[in-house]
Amino acid sequence: MKNLLACFAVFAVVSAGAQSTMSYNPDANNDGYITSPDLLSFLPLFGSQVGIDSSLTCDYDGSTLEGWLGDLWSGIIVLDSVLVQFNVEDSALVFIPGCPDPVMDYVSYSRAYTLTTLTQYSANNIRFQQPFLGYTRAMEFRWYADVGTYRIIIIDLEVSQSGIGDVLGAQSAYALSPTGSIDMTIPIPGQMTESGISFINWSGFLSNATYVNILPYWHYAE
Repeated sequence: MKNLLACFAVFAVVSAGAQSTMSYNPDANNDGYITSPDLLSFLPLFGSQVGIDSSLTCDYDGSTLEGWLGDLWSGIIVLDSVLVQFNVEDSALVFIPGCPDPVMDYVSYSRAYTLTTLTQYSANNIRFQQPFLGYTRAMEFRWYADVGTYRIIIIDLEVSQSGIGDVLGAQSAYALSPTGSIDMTIPIPGQMTESGISFINWSGFLSNATYVNILPYWHYAE
């Protein structure tokens, strides 16, 4: 008992020097001493969790997409696979080998594939990846808890490795929603329906897409 009280005394001195803002005050009766009555006030806290109060709630009534992303990162649902669908139509002046004059080349690039291989599932990144028609495709959902932003990325190495990106005007096989390097904050500029997740704006090779649709397959965590 003496050792325990001594520990409380040391804690009180350190806390006072650092001007701690902890919600628990070891000197419960504020008499300037850590004594047995103060210990009695501590006993009800024994066994309680230290950290984020899980009872805290948010009364924000968000969209279906925002609710789904919140459940995903809270572990309420588990993502199993993702169907990615898109169509891009673009044109550019390109050079044909042996000809000094550029010609207009038109590209209509459409793909639909289901990613089922989970390659990363961490605190801030869920990534599905696998090859399709010989090229690696990937889909990433990212959450940055320190700043409260989301990032959704579609990766298609066919764009950078086959030369399609030269016509699409995209040097990178990465496409980010909403645009550029801007992360999404609530309210999220997208929607989720029975057909999947969609956004108005994309960067990279999807900047001229006529449509981009993401259909996740998921189940509730047990």
